[in-house]
Amino acid sequence: MWVFRTIVLVPRPDLAGIAPCLALLAVFAAFNGRDVLAFGQPVAPLNIAVATALFVFLMRNILLLRREVLPVDVPVGWGVGGILAPLVLFAPSPEVVQQGVSILLLGLALGILVVLRFAPDLTDRIPSIWSGSGQGASDALLIVAVSLALRAVGAWLLVVAGEPALWVLFVSVGGIAADFLTNWIILLYLFVNRHNERQP
Repeated sequence: MWVFRTIVLVPRPDLAGIAPCLALLAVFAAFNGRDVLAFGQPVAPLNIAVATALFVFLMRNILLLRREVLPVDVPVGWGVGGILAPLVLFAPSPEVVQQGVSILLLGLALGILVVLRFAPDLTDRIPSIWSGSGQGASDALLIVAVSLALRAVGAWLLVVAGEPALWVLFVSVGGIAADFLTNWIILLYLFVNRHNERQP
């Protein structure tokens, strides 16, 4: 079927793109079940894993974009992330960190929706391969926002269930899979939409 043949067109994530997810998974696996101290304070393995993933995310973006002329909000965002990393590390409980990740995902989804609704000329500033002013970009970003919101809900449900290992798998490996599936759905939507437009 043509639906499954389109899967070869889905953009594949490169190593730099999935590095934060891999860091989250690897660090949690390395420290889970161990008593860890940082500056004399006990630190939960999940906190270490999320803080490491955030640090890797920031370093990746800085290295990739270091030679580009950036709008002021980008380095400001990096600075905020740099402040958040130690706060995540020494958060009072892993649940607080997990809830923070869900809130972040919801915030990203809401931010995309706000831009689409009130500032469509800024869609090219959204960090997504679908950002821009091309045909179908707004619909694609809407699907991205829905995907982020669903991931936030899924992550929150795993917090309620009290399953930190499953939460880490969901946020890391599940996040990579969700991005791939979202991109596939967008490709299918754009293909069907363009096909319908060509019909007499």
